[in-house]
Amino acid sequence: MEFDKRTIIAFVLMGLLLVFMQTDVYKRWLYGGKVPSRQQERVETRVAAADTAVEKRVGSKGGTGAEVGVARAQGVEKVGGSVEGGAVAGAAAEGGPERIVVIRTPLWRGKLSTVGGRVVSWKLTKFLRPDSQLVEIVGKEGRNNLGFRFVIGQDTVDTGRWGFRTDAPDTLELTEGQRDTVRFWAETADGRKVEKVFVFEGGKYGFQVSARLDNWDQTVSDKSYRFVWGGGMSSTEARVAEDMGYTKAYALLGKSLEKFDVKNARFKRQAISGVTDWVATRTKYFTVAIVPTSGKGEAAEFQGETERVGKVLLKYYDVGVRMPLVNQQQEDVYQVYIGPLDYFIIRGYGVGLEKMMDFGWSLIRPISKGVLILFRWMHQFIPNYGVVLVLFSILVKLVVFPLTRKSYVSMKQMQLLQPRLAELKEKYGKDPQRLNKETMKLYKEHGVNPMSGCLPMLLQFPLLYALFIVFRSTIELRGAGFIWWIKDLSQPDTIAKLPFSLPLYGDSVNVLPIIMAITMLIQQKMSITDPKQKAMVYLMPIFFMLLFNNFPSGLNLYYTLFNVLTIIQQKMIPEPEIVVEAGKKGKGRKARR
Repeated sequence: MEFDKRTIIAFVLMGLLLVFMQTDVYKRWLYGGKVPSRQQERVETRVAAADTAVEKRVGSKGGTGAEVGVARAQGVEKVGGSVEGGAVAGAAAEGGPERIVVIRTPLWRGKLSTVGGRVVSWKLTKFLRPDSQLVEIVGKEGRNNLGFRFVIGQDTVDTGRWGFRTDAPDTLELTEGQRDTVRFWAETADGRKVEKVFVFEGGKYGFQVSARLDNWDQTVSDKSYRFVWGGGMSSTEARVAEDMGYTKAYALLGKSLEKFDVKNARFKRQAISGVTDWVATRTKYFTVAIVPTSGKGEAAEFQGETERVGKVLLKYYDVGVRMPLVNQQQEDVYQVYIGPLDYFIIRGYGVGLEKMMDFGWSLIRPISKGVLILFRWMHQFIPNYGVVLVLFSILVKLVVFPLTRKSYVSMKQMQLLQPRLAELKEKYGKDPQRLNKETMKLYKEHGVNPMSGCLPMLLQFPLLYALFIVFRSTIELRGAGFIWWIKDLSQPDTIAKLPFSLPLYGDSVNVLPIIMAITMLIQQKMSITDPKQKAMVYLMPIFFMLLFNNFPSGLNLYYTLFNVLTIIQQKMIPEPEIVVEAGKKGKGRKARR
């Protein structure tokens, strides 16, 4: 393959394609026109007076809108304010003053309230926010997290405001493997009962919720109820806008993974009818999932709302599974997961929760998963993920060495044949058929395949793209430091902030993209010898430095090391020799670059 201007432009376009495929524009184009399946009925309702409707639902939290939004974006707890839960028709009798039950385990610290029998806080002890506080999962305050909703006539009864009772102590401490239960119950004046029993186990993110509903079957209008997570999730990352890019809701109905994204709408609601395996919402690194285990749901219901704080659009999702309610004494069991979006943990539940994770196209997906499995396996023996990245880069380079060597040799052979090719173009330029015939004859005479340089590079592309996906979005690198200034491999290795923002580059000065650009410059100087392409020697490194500046440092570390190893490889590979004078094969003067 001739390393000419067109080839360089092709690589630039491939780089732009990588970035474009991560944007919402691409994903809307790819998935937005999806045709509904026959078994599923989709209903999407947009609220015209969205601002008024949201304000009624959310209520006043105290403080200015910006202050509330920033607090939610950073996961800051706010004290006081109203407790919301929807319509109060059919509300339970008072359960006394609010009590908070605190559960502590090695992995998380949860708080359950007798107001609604709901989750009011859920902090993960193994993960920190940028301010070094524990990651908080619960998003909006006072919402009905792991509660019930019933449709009665024109009203929706939401148990998030009900006064529940509990016989649990104020605090439960669970060690690894230790189990305990927390029971909440409430009863309406006309004899309808609601009971929830949480079963927790130390050392596990998942837990069980058993629900019992008495005397509701003749009351609800649609012979069903909803078990919901109603508060969305807090943003946990320093780069809130990027975190929001991953924040969506999902449901698995049979083999179909359904995705719900409020995007730029102020308020949006969607219901998808069909046999429902689970519903979930996620941010970049964390998720909340509800899995009915005693029977399948009959629909997934989503509700999303947005709130703009400065340039950042915050997104919150209510997710619920609609369950049939046909018995006077209805009992259902759910598995709930609140924790990291760790492929190996959520895959262990065996219900397809890992489908929420984006591993690329179907062709790329097995490679991405293989990369992640190998990456995690190496970490068992090497505790520093930065060192794992270094060794992983060397390993990948060894694997692709035969391909890159073939590509490099072919490229050099094509460069050595340039004088002869130029002679043929000058001689037969007016006769394209003869020129093509003589060119192919020249390739055959010297044993050069013009495609042998392109094909190895194309074969490497799926692996490089899989690495891009894995290193950019998997939780393994979150908070993992390396050396010196590289404190978090999931974030850019910023050493300074500019007082202004540059197009494509941004406002942060990062070291690894600069080093990567230098290594690329060295590599370009070794590869490109044509004076006409001298500008490309400098333009390519500058372009990729701008492109990669805001990428995670782990990804930039990998590509920098890959460039360094490529330079070493090119120094080690002997220069090819070919015949450059006319004559029979094997005769004539040999040329070596």
